[in-house]
Amino acid sequence: MSSMRGLLTAAATATVLSVTSLTAAQTAPADSVPATPATVPDTQQTFLGPGMYVFQTRVRAATCGDDQATGYVDSFIAPIHGVPGSRRMVMHLLNSAYFPDWTITITERDEIYGDSSLANWRGADPPTNHFMVTRRDAARFTGLGVRRYRGQQGQPCEVYVDALLRRVDL
Repeated sequence: MSSMRGLLTAAATATVLSVTSLTAAQTAPADSVPATPATVPDTQQTFLGPGMYVFQTRVRAATCGDDQATGYVDSFIAPIHGVPGSRRMVMHLLNSAYFPDWTITITERDEIYGDSSLANWRGADPPTNHFMVTRRDAARFTGLGVRRYRGQQGQPCEVYVDALLRRVDL
């Protein structure tokens, strides 16, 4: 089992993001999704506003063998609500019962972080979803994400994804 985890981690680290609807080629290890920043500057940002977005994910790798990189893309209708210029907003996925509510944070380097916990979770240590994307063009932001949860035997599990946030109401 640990050798399988090592193989999956090595495969995820060597994976190169490519093509189709998500992004132009980028290279990044699957485990390089940074944590959400603890502090956010007081200055306004000018590139991510409230509006209608599409949020897409595509699995890159998984540590517990319960998901695989099939190339399948999950698409969500994702309005972002907040004050224009703010570095903190909220996103609500209209077609997701599992992770519908997200906190959006924008750093001083204009990186966009999204964080969510499993809806209606009872108890401690809820499954979480996290992504970090950066601007590619006027309406498209691409990057990486990770979903973390406890497996059937209580072991920590992770699913690594490519992430796309695209404005659709411009």
